[in-house]
Amino acid sequence: MDETTRRTAVLGIGSVLLLSGCSDAADSDEDEVNGTEGDGGNDASGDEPEDNESDSDEVVGDDGDTAEADADDEDETTEDDRMSTDEFVTAVAAVYDGEVAAYDEDETHGTLTLVGDADASQLELARDVQDVLAVYSSYVERGDAPTEQLAGAVETDDGRAIGSVTVRTEWIEAYNRGDISEGELRDRVLGTVET
Repeated sequence: MDETTRRTAVLGIGSVLLLSGCSDAADSDEDEVNGTEGDGGNDASGDEPEDNESDSDEVVGDDGDTAEADADDEDETTEDDRMSTDEFVTAVAAVYDGEVAAYDEDETHGTLTLVGDADASQLELARDVQDVLAVYSSYVERGDAPTEQLAGAVETDDGRAIGSVTVRTEWIEAYNRGDISEGELRDRVLGTVET
């Protein structure tokens, strides 16, 4: 799933939750206006009120803003949410089938060492590269990722080298901007694989 789609899905879920919370608050306020408590807005006779102005599509939050404005605020909060180096390593560990042995970085270069299976198929390796690319894409967009490149090395449990790959940060930036596709990014990165 590309980052834009993922972000849209997350914002969509957040908006539903936000609207759900506002709707409950509006129902509660409605009950108080109708002189009832917890009966879903029924009047004393048990009948639904015929005309209710709060049935409009616009939901007003506690601060007087509409839910649409609150969703915009939520989007700004997401953009300000920075990914730390530790969060990057944790996210890689969560998507990688093997073990993250080490990660070192300076301002321009990062070096990620993973422990993997020497007998892994090309398909498994490509999937692992794709998973790590997705995490690195988020790190470049939301963190202080290395400005030049991420070098990845895979080794066996006993330290024998299996292979290496290089991810240029400029490729990730182009992908995040939508200048290159996920397939183009993957092909560029897989073109750097050395075994």
